[in-house]
Amino acid sequence: EPVTTEKPTEETQPVTTEPVTENVTEPSEETKNYTDDDLFYLAAAVCREAGGESEEIQLLVANVIINRVNSSIYPDTIYEVLTEYKQYGTMWKYGVSFPDWADDKVKEQCYSVAKRILEGESFCPENVLFQAEFKQGSGVYKQFGDDYYFCYYG
Repeated sequence: EPVTTEKPTEETQPVTTEPVTENVTEPSEETKNYTDDDLFYLAAAVCREAGGESEEIQLLVANVIINRVNSSIYPDTIYEVLTEYKQYGTMWKYGVSFPDWADDKVKEQCYSVAKRILEGESFCPENVLFQAEFKQGSGVYKQFGDDYYFCYYG
């Protein structure tokens, strides 16, 4: 289910139009900055939002969630972002879980995508905060058909 969202009210969020440079480093177990719960929540969200889609769409979905966590206008944890009122399908109402249709292969792919994002890979600028079936914010970063719009805040 796509994200539905209302425009945030904070007017001070910086806006950039240049893609984020990818600086990927493998964290050691000691420097890992996410929990097993974070990995589960992000993987489940990727599955619910884009489980049957391309890896690129899945990576962008995960990246938008982390961009929200890192933004001052959204909650500070993955779980709170996903369960925010009327965001991310019905997770706000029923909690974060994998859909019943997801088999082991789909789950493995979603875990892989979530781990890449949690370990520092970036596939969109930090001010891409919207993912939905419609245009919103200050413009479209990437669009896939009529189903997925990844949009800038501002």
